[in-house]
Amino acid sequence: SLPFSSCFVIGVVMFVLYRVLSPRAANYSLLTSRLQATLVFAESRFVNGQPQPQQQPEPQQEALQNKQPQQQQQQQQQQQQQQPKPQQQQQQLQQQQQDPQQKQEQRLAAKKAKQDAAAANENNNSNSNNNSNSNNNNNNNKNTSNSSSNNNNNNKKNSNSNNNNAAAVAVAPRRTVAPSCTEPACVLPAGSPLPRGGFSCLSYNVLLPNSGDGWWIYKYYRDPGDEASWPARQALLRAQLLGAAADAICLQECSEATFAEDFKFLTEAGYDVHLHNKTGRMRPATFWLGERFECVAAQHKDRTLITGLRARQGPDAGSTVFVVNGHLAAGPSADRRLRQAHEALETVAKEAKRLGVDAARTPTVFCGDFNSQGRSAVRELLATGEVGPEFCEGGDRTERGEGGKQVTSKVKRQTLGHFTDAAELAYGERPVPATMLVANIDSKMLKDDGTLTDGMVAAVRAAFNKCCPQGSVMSKVDVESWLMRVNRALGRGSEYRRALQAFERRGEETLEFEDFLGIYREELEEGKFWGVEHDLRVLAGSGLAVPSDGPCQLRFDYIYFTTSTLQLKGVREPLSDEHRQRVFGEPWEVLPNSWHPSDHLPVAAVFDFC
Repeated sequence: SLPFSSCFVIGVVMFVLYRVLSPRAANYSLLTSRLQATLVFAESRFVNGQPQPQQQPEPQQEALQNKQPQQQQQQQQQQQQQQPKPQQQQQQLQQQQQDPQQKQEQRLAAKKAKQDAAAANENNNSNSNNNSNSNNNNNNNKNTSNSSSNNNNNNKKNSNSNNNNAAAVAVAPRRTVAPSCTEPACVLPAGSPLPRGGFSCLSYNVLLPNSGDGWWIYKYYRDPGDEASWPARQALLRAQLLGAAADAICLQECSEATFAEDFKFLTEAGYDVHLHNKTGRMRPATFWLGERFECVAAQHKDRTLITGLRARQGPDAGSTVFVVNGHLAAGPSADRRLRQAHEALETVAKEAKRLGVDAARTPTVFCGDFNSQGRSAVRELLATGEVGPEFCEGGDRTERGEGGKQVTSKVKRQTLGHFTDAAELAYGERPVPATMLVANIDSKMLKDDGTLTDGMVAAVRAAFNKCCPQGSVMSKVDVESWLMRVNRALGRGSEYRRALQAFERRGEETLEFEDFLGIYREELEEGKFWGVEHDLRVLAGSGLAVPSDGPCQLRFDYIYFTTSTLQLKGVREPLSDEHRQRVFGEPWEVLPNSWHPSDHLPVAAVFDFC
């Protein structure tokens, strides 16, 4: 008998001949049979890596074994002779005329099919139930794999549902696999967890957590009650933020004095954080999941916070994404907003260079409260890469009298590449939802040129008369009574500071109607429409808002991303249909209210690294 090594060599040679000759041979059954016989013989000599004793075949068995290949060869020769010659010639002609490019395509297709089959077999074998029939085995494995996947998804969904219901418990966020996103992107349901993989980001102006009694914040509520207090608002924010389970959470209007306690539930859930180090109360803060990303850069600029995050695990391990969290200047300050955005983008480019990364190939997300809408200079800089002296803003009805003004005297450029508005890309031809649904009062207070409406002047006159019933001048006692009614305490609020300035101008501690009107004109210039509406309701018994008019719809919150380095997979709907019906119909619940803690809605997006 032959040694095992010889049998193995013979088997390899026969296999090579089979692969080489089979495409051209009209008949290769003989080769196949001999190859199978050789392999069977080799297996009989070695079982589990050990040589086995070989029995000598009896003469009749040996003769039968030698005779079988001869009979098979004769049968194959007869079949070959019976094949019509014209058909053979036609096959050969087709092979000769075959284009080389087509052959290459066929080889590539065959290679891909072989790889796919190998992957499928490997997956099936790993989940196999060891059934004897290979076809049944593969089918059973596929069914088992699909069933297991469905069960896992259901379990994850149930787990997230339980986490959302038990919002009082700070746990590490568990993300589910959300509905698969179609190209170019999909819109995920409001309030749903963001899908895992790639990079997800949520931006949210949370409305300043300003003391336990909700100082200043209660002015945003139509009928402020316990829901305006910080503990009630914190509970709502806790459920919203932990339920989203975003990789990065960019908050605006955080208070430095109470920040550690205000958002302790996020750090307890595994988030690391940077709080802007600027002076003042309303600061941006960026959180990220520490187990998935490490911070490699952090820069604090004018109303922007730049954070570089490097993926720790998964297929994107080592990839770095920069997140710009901005709360840009409010009011008629287009030039300042442009400077703030330009400075932030230049900082990203410098940090990328420090890390040895090409700025034009740096994945970057620029998100936050832009405090503007329409055709703004900031959006122009992001989308086109530059803004020149000829550019003029337009389309923002909140900046009356500012249209047509020059924003910059010099060209400002950024080198990170073109950015795209995630929401506009995802919604396509559909209108992009507003991110602020507040009382519809701005047009009732200011004309298009920015001056006060007649209705506004009349409402302030009625409030003034309530504050000084004895005559046309408010005494110091009248002023203090007014401030106590609207601010609930002396010494706080911009009305208080402006009253002191008026005292200084007048040289005495009194106010006339023009002084009183001027204070509220300045409040409106700073965008404090809802604070003025609150004061008018408290002082005169009614304001200018008519609930049935519906909300004022503004879009100040954005997520922009570099299109050459990030692929948008989806954005999340900012408001559910159920809540939308409560805002745009009875009971006309504009934001904030008992079920939403801010005048802004959170915006969220999911990306893949390119």
